[in-house]
Amino acid sequence: MVSVNPYRFSPDDVLVQCPKILEDKYSTPSVIVLFTSTDSKKNSKMPSWTQTRTFFIGIFAGFFISFLIKKSIFGSFSFCIRTENNVRIVEDPFDIVGADRGMFPHNSDKNLVFIGVMTAQQYLDTRAVAAYETYAKQIPGKIAFFTSESSVTSSNIPVVRLKGVDDTYPPQKKSFMMIKYMHDHFLNHFEFFMRADDDVFIRPDLLENFLRSVNSSKHQFIGQAGRGNSEEFGRLSLLDYENFCMGGPGVILSQATLAVVAPHVGDCLRNVHTTHEDVELGRCVQRYAGVSCTWSYEMQRILYHDRSQDSFGGKLKQPELHRAITLHPVKNHTFMYRLHHYFQTLQVVSLETKLLQLVRELGALHRNTAAASHPLRLPNLDDARHGVFLSHLGREASLQAGAGRHETTVQAYQLVSKLLFSLDTANPKQRLPSYFNESLADVIAYTMHTINLASSKRGRELEYRNLLYSYVRHAPGTGMQLVLDLLLLYKRFRGNKMTIPVRRHGYFQVPFGPLYVRELPVPTKDVAVDHIPQPAAVVHFLLPLAGRIETLTRFLANYERVVLMQHERATLTIILYREEQRRSDTPSLDHGQAATDAESDVQSRVRRLTLKYPAALISIVHGEGEFQRAQALQLGAQQWPAQDALLFCVDVDMSFTSDLLPRLRLHTKLNAQVYFPIVFSEFDPSVAGAPPHDERGHTVVTEESGYFRSFGFGIMSVYQSDLMAVGGFNTSIRGWGGEDVDLYEKFVASKNLRVFRSSEPALVHVYHPPACDYRPVKDNSASNESPSLSDDRLKKTALSAGTQESQWSMCAGSVYSTHASKRVLSRRLLDDPSVLRYFAARRRPLT
Repeated sequence: MVSVNPYRFSPDDVLVQCPKILEDKYSTPSVIVLFTSTDSKKNSKMPSWTQTRTFFIGIFAGFFISFLIKKSIFGSFSFCIRTENNVRIVEDPFDIVGADRGMFPHNSDKNLVFIGVMTAQQYLDTRAVAAYETYAKQIPGKIAFFTSESSVTSSNIPVVRLKGVDDTYPPQKKSFMMIKYMHDHFLNHFEFFMRADDDVFIRPDLLENFLRSVNSSKHQFIGQAGRGNSEEFGRLSLLDYENFCMGGPGVILSQATLAVVAPHVGDCLRNVHTTHEDVELGRCVQRYAGVSCTWSYEMQRILYHDRSQDSFGGKLKQPELHRAITLHPVKNHTFMYRLHHYFQTLQVVSLETKLLQLVRELGALHRNTAAASHPLRLPNLDDARHGVFLSHLGREASLQAGAGRHETTVQAYQLVSKLLFSLDTANPKQRLPSYFNESLADVIAYTMHTINLASSKRGRELEYRNLLYSYVRHAPGTGMQLVLDLLLLYKRFRGNKMTIPVRRHGYFQVPFGPLYVRELPVPTKDVAVDHIPQPAAVVHFLLPLAGRIETLTRFLANYERVVLMQHERATLTIILYREEQRRSDTPSLDHGQAATDAESDVQSRVRRLTLKYPAALISIVHGEGEFQRAQALQLGAQQWPAQDALLFCVDVDMSFTSDLLPRLRLHTKLNAQVYFPIVFSEFDPSVAGAPPHDERGHTVVTEESGYFRSFGFGIMSVYQSDLMAVGGFNTSIRGWGGEDVDLYEKFVASKNLRVFRSSEPALVHVYHPPACDYRPVKDNSASNESPSLSDDRLKKTALSAGTQESQWSMCAGSVYSTHASKRVLSRRLLDDPSVLRYFAARRRPLT
């Protein structure tokens, strides 16, 4: 025998008539209608009204005789509702909500509150289910969803179908009948009763803390007080001292209030003055309980109503959400799960914070008794079997943890003052990253919460206003250390009331939390017996070149050592331009002869490699006209028209190791992904000193030898078909730079391709004096004079007649970035007093 909630019947339940009287005490006989046979002739002679009267008398007699039979056999009477699976009807309200009749507030901590959620047929399977699967599981009491009499659902939620109630709006009758239902069945089993809508999210932990501080034996009517908006003011039939609790964020009634109000809901329904159910409920409570809704501004904070268009669809880390008990309205039921996950995460963080404090206390006790004859033993808190490590949490908090004894070991602070000034980034001055800003906000919010815990008892409060500046650094093994200069507002509301701004320094250490290690099983793949591993893809090097013969010699030696000697599957295509076309628009005879000699030199060097390595595929393609990198790479890509040709665009200044080619094949995926490696660029050796090299002559990646060029996009690995899919290189771009950024933006905008970037230590840009040129586009109104640079390191070589100012800006920025590391430059400034005096003089006001 299976129990069924009669308030939760769905259309899928098949109802059939009982064929006979069953011996089951929960079944009933079918309704028997007795007809008496009469002579057809007599019937034909009877008038029509007599036949109708006889018919109804027979039906009534049949019902009456059936009732007597049932009463004499079973002692009770009920209509038969029987399903194919012989399901028993359950009408007990305690079984509907899963409550125990023997549990009361005095003998159970789970009987604090009963929540009645008003819903309708269209929201039973969305909002009601979302509420039941999120916060309803954790409330210190019970919950039920009240809907109309005709509502049906197949969801496994506690539904109460109120008899004689429909889903019309406003739900005045539904609200009052729900109050009556809670009173009739659960009055003595719970301390508080809450009326809520299906679009409200409730935080059970905060609700319990709040209700534990309220006396349920007194008349309490708790909610967000209202008297109507400007259009309704004076039209709600409210006296000067009357108000109502707005129903959206939730309304709470104490046991004492429900006991005196619920018996009169019929009278309240018969004497309504408005269509608003929350207004009428407030009037009813005022009339029979003698209390108004709580006049407290704090109710707007703890019973929060969001007036934005996309409620709770944006950022959730907000102070007003953290202190709210209820959140309304959650129109999108999927946001219920979003809110639930967020607040569950906050609870995890809170528990980890308590764990951290306890472990710190154990560590402090251990350190304080270390010199005693019987020191307290520090227990082993690590559980390696389950991957939980806590011992590191017991370290003593100190801002000296990352101080160090040598300059190279000191952890530098980052300065935050509207902008972020850091030695750890390529750009020392930048906007605050979102994660950085969020971390500071969390620290400040936790600090202010800790300070104001006892503010109501002490009669004063500190309010955060602004962060003037801060120093932040990460200490390995300890956590994040902060020095904050805070502007606060001191408020004293007892005695002599005063409000004054104050400025305070705060020293904080945010420790690392518990360490969790989880080992994931290695997925096993079925390998076919006849599976033959595919050979590695051939990498086609595309090298644009104009002059730079000595640099090419170094590149070819590197290529021979990494590719040819290791028999790597790769080719090299050199796109060669005449040097005279790169340097001058009007070549002379000497320039032409030099260009011819340089071209012959390149060909002879390539010929020697091909003779030494007959299997090597090295070709030279001659470019026409003025040198343009975009045009050169486009010409080189055309030499390998196969769609699955893996192209690697490289510069002659690059040095690479054998680790590069496997990563090019790994990170470049046909019709899916393009690889833009972040290359390591050497600093100017005349400023930073000669960089260290390994045994293969490759530059060692250190902070002092160079930096990763995060904003460089000239080196790229891509398949031929993917390059053509975005339109290839923009050959109209002339001069230095710009073509790589243009192509990168094309790949970013592509819907079918994704861009992969990562630091690539196997690729090093060897330093060379950069050359930047600025020539504005000539027109009738512009002057032909070109601006000059005061820096002699910027060699003005005529790259093109149409070089734009944006290209010049990018080139100049690249030049300035390659001087030296910020640490080296800062040491040179500090070691030169004249520089400091110069900057000090610039800061003095002019007299």
